[in-house]
Order: sequence, then structure tokens, then C-alpha cells
Amino acid sequence: GVPQEIFKNIEAGLEIFERKQRFTNPDISLKSLADELNTNSTYLSKVINTTKDMNFSQYLHHIRIKRIVERLKNEEKLRQYAVEAIAQEAGYKTAQSFTRAFYKETGIYPSYFLKRLKTK
Repeated sequence: GVPQEIFKNIEAGLEIFERKQRFTNPDISLKSLADELNTNSTYLSKVINTTKDMNFSQYLHHIRIKRIVERLKNEEKLRQYAVEAIAQEAGYKTAQSFTRAFYKETGIYPSYFLKRLKTK
């Protein structure tokens, strides 16, 4: 397992990572985040698996999509963007990867979600 003090430090680091919305960086990886949190990939991975009940990739998609959904609901201007631009705002390099993650997380496609928001 992960030593308790290290576990707590990583947990605190993840909180800051989420609060500062560093997950919108499209180049973030398990390795780069581990480096940022002064730990190794193995420990970081174990802490995410334990506390979030998902792997790093799932965690990243989850927080990115959760945040962009909130923003789309609250920021009318963002709703005018093309899916490609929204994908970039969320931290994705391509509209395809964003659309896939969005669908997996919400059960609907971003285009449909946007349409529903615009008709409200």
C-alpha cells in the first residue's frame, strides 16, 4: 500500500488539482501529475483508485465532463461555441475524444445536450 502520510499528501494535491482546474490541460498525464505532486505514478494511481473508485483516465474524464457540464449550464456564451472549441475548453485535443467521454459520462451526446440547453 501507500504510506499514510504520502497518501494524505497526494489526496490534498488532487484537491488542489481539481480546485485550480488543472485538468483542463490537454497534456496532463498520470506521470506529469505525479511529478507535479512530487510522487510516483504507482502511488498516484493507487490513491485515485482507492479514493475515487476509478482509474486515472476515468477520473480525468469524469472531472473534465462534470466541470464542462456545469459551465455549459451557467455560461450562455460557451453554448454558442462549436463542439471542437468546447472540447478544448474541457481539456480535450479532439472533438471526437471529448464527444466519446461526454457520452460515456452523461449518456447523451454534447450536441444533443447543447440543443436541450438552448430550448430551455
